[in-house]
Amino acid sequence: TCALPISGNSKATLSLTASQLQSDADALAMVQGNYALAISDVAIADVSALASNTHLASVSVLATGSDITSNLSTLTSLGAKVSSITQSDSAALTLSFANWNAHAGTLGKIRSGVLAQILNTPSSQITALLADSRVQSMTVNDSGAELSAHIDTLLSMGPLLTQWAVSDSDPVRLDRKSTRLNSSHT
Repeated sequence: TCALPISGNSKATLSLTASQLQSDADALAMVQGNYALAISDVAIADVSALASNTHLASVSVLATGSDITSNLSTLTSLGAKVSSITQSDSAALTLSFANWNAHAGTLGKIRSGVLAQILNTPSSQITALLADSRVQSMTVNDSGAELSAHIDTLLSMGPLLTQWAVSDSDPVRLDRKSTRLNSSHT
């Protein structure tokens, strides 16, 4: 066998597509020295296996919205090694508010302009989500007291609010201003 040495003090980065990594595995096995791999167009099913490669510096992932949603924990666990994510379809991601927050850094790596449907949003977070252009729609689930405190915002959301639910036995209270606002938008 022949060795392909990489010399120098700095770490060389070899940029390959996932298909090149697979088809050129024998040649890559001959490379010796200090190098890093930057792999692009990686199917989400292959990300975990690549993560164990000690030379892996970065991976850019190509996946459907459904696959991204199903594998957010894996993608997040790889941290900085995931350099970008390209969504291959235009489907909105459906995520709980807890997942939206927990995986914010990973979701920020989606290059194709993510659209999301956020479920079970607490009332206190509505305003922040309304300011986020990636949020296509949301459901709100909170106590009657919290829903009452944010009722004006809820009633002004229009089609962005697809459903709201009371999580306890407290009633949602409307004041006269809210009642007028609601009747003017029906």
